[in-house]
Amino acid sequence: MSDCDRFTRLLLAKGHGFPLFLPSPPVDLPDAVKRNGTQIGDVGIVCNDGSFDPIFNIYRPEGDLANRFGVPSDFKQLPCGQDDILQVPRHPAGTVILNSPASAGAPVLEQALLRLPDGASTRDSRSLPLLRDYAAKHARSWYQFVNDDLERMVGDSGLYLVTGVTKTTSWSIDVGSFAHVAGGEWDEASATINSGPHRSPGEESRENQSVFIRGFKVALRPSGSTDTEDEELSLHSIYHPSDIINKYKFDADPSAMVAVTHDDEWTSVLGEADIKLPDDEDLIARISKKFKTSNSGSTGSWVTPQPFVRGRDLWIHAPARRAVSR
Repeated sequence: MSDCDRFTRLLLAKGHGFPLFLPSPPVDLPDAVKRNGTQIGDVGIVCNDGSFDPIFNIYRPEGDLANRFGVPSDFKQLPCGQDDILQVPRHPAGTVILNSPASAGAPVLEQALLRLPDGASTRDSRSLPLLRDYAAKHARSWYQFVNDDLERMVGDSGLYLVTGVTKTTSWSIDVGSFAHVAGGEWDEASATINSGPHRSPGEESRENQSVFIRGFKVALRPSGSTDTEDEELSLHSIYHPSDIINKYKFDADPSAMVAVTHDDEWTSVLGEADIKLPDDEDLIARISKKFKTSNSGSTGSWVTPQPFVRGRDLWIHAPARRAVSR
């Protein structure tokens, strides 16, 4: 398991969203976009190295620098006002976020630690139902644009719509493995340390480092190829719990063609006793216990969840049944 994958899995259980191993914006972004880093409304890819690669933004007009690669064929900019975003100074300076300690008697301790010397703030959309329905409606054209027009090879489950982000000006990451030895001591077996950002001399310090992102993972129903073939079609296969839930939704309704899962769904089933993310079977057991599946009777053909803050249903949008002539 890579350091990136280990860091991600260990900090997922903290419930802050999806942790980015590389929080800095891509260096090839236009300067005006790079100054702000990851933005709410970005549609992009969580890459295997733990970075986020934005492709287009649904809140920006077609000719905006954030949409430098172009936009999907049915693109329609969504309006977004200041009141649509909740911004909170979440973490004070000197905050350290780390996974919970190992249970007593554990032979190996895996530790992931995120330091925020300058603290961090959060930005989250207040319009999750609107974004959920927008993503479900346009998912097919998004994948056609990214896979066919841009030839990005993200498969059918790689796209992520950002609805929230935790940002800071500086950070450092530690990932380590420690073996338990006699006398109750821990012997360090391996460790990785990374920090950032790496600014040029005289470059302004800005809160554009995205240590956690939150959003909707958008998936199309698999085309019928095998799991191995699906993995080969995608170059972006970093573990994300929403992928497991999307598969569960497809299994729940064979008529659904699109699944959309928000990070709030899997974080809502985590408890204080969880020192790591539940395995896939346990995660789905918790989801199925807390939520029930409902058919909305929509004319579309997709699966979308009712956000956790709005209810306890996982909504299934299936094709409307046509009247039968008698």
